[in-house]
Amino acid sequence: MAPRAKSSAYLKRCSITVAGSLGKEAKISDVEKWTVNNGGTFNPKINGATTHVICTWETYKHNDFALPKLYADRKKLQFLKWSWLEDTLHDKRVKPVKKYLHPQEWHSKVDKKAARRQALLTGTDCGESMKEVENAQIKESEEEDASVTNEDADVRSESSHRDFPKQVVVEERVPLAFNDFVDESGVAWKVTLKGSELADYEDGDYILSILVSNGEEKYYKAQYEYVEGDDEPLSRLIGVGSTLDSVRIEFETFYKIKAGRKWSEHYAELMDVVQSTKAKAEYDKPSTCKEGKNSADTQTLHGQEDQKETTTGGDRDASVEKAESQWRSW
Repeated sequence: MAPRAKSSAYLKRCSITVAGSLGKEAKISDVEKWTVNNGGTFNPKINGATTHVICTWETYKHNDFALPKLYADRKKLQFLKWSWLEDTLHDKRVKPVKKYLHPQEWHSKVDKKAARRQALLTGTDCGESMKEVENAQIKESEEEDASVTNEDADVRSESSHRDFPKQVVVEERVPLAFNDFVDESGVAWKVTLKGSELADYEDGDYILSILVSNGEEKYYKAQYEYVEGDDEPLSRLIGVGSTLDSVRIEFETFYKIKAGRKWSEHYAELMDVVQSTKAKAEYDKPSTCKEGKNSADTQTLHGQEDQKETTTGGDRDASVEKAESQWRSW
């Protein structure tokens, strides 16, 4: 009888998967062909039937492959170097895997660290991990009790660790919030200048306003916004914490440059509206009385403006000239 030919199905008990890329060693398609042609099973992904996983050291080191329940299933699998399959194909028999395995001690530390982390989360481990859980719970409880029973002390303690100056002047004197300024006559110093109505036509609109602090000690600032379409508004603040007189000069100068007329002219129109509204709300008088009163108030307003310009003299002229040079480029 002729001798029996050596079987070529020497991989029939092997279910091989390639994890990641083998680089220059081989193509995954070639590994699949060699495995199937020699009686083995090739799995595109690691599953329960996989017995041998071939991968590079970098892939094994960084876990760059899809492996469900990685830490639980690793011990059931054999992560091998490419040379195992290469030698197996050359000798036509399955080589022992011992000398082809990737170093198992690499992931032993990873496994322990993962187990400890899981124990800290669930409290199911024993020994040192349970002690850490208990200590963490005690510490958390003590911190909660301290925060509830001595909240003021905690705030002072927290502040003491910050590099705050002994005297925080800003917190003492400058309020955090500002509102639209409304003068004693009830006129709000806020106006919108349409680009189409400006002295020099522009595509966008300007919003001018004077803001006043809401604290006992008043601070003023002028705010200017430029709005064009859906773009983010461009804003600018002048005189934060300044006096009302200095902020008014900035406001009136900017208005005159953009609108092409004095603010006092527009203010007189606003006064007419305010007084007319007050008259209708508070009392009902003949229209002749209302018109006479409004006319008199308007004349008084112009007189006050003229008087103010006269009394301030050279100082106001210098401030206006400075403001004009500043705002003509905005």
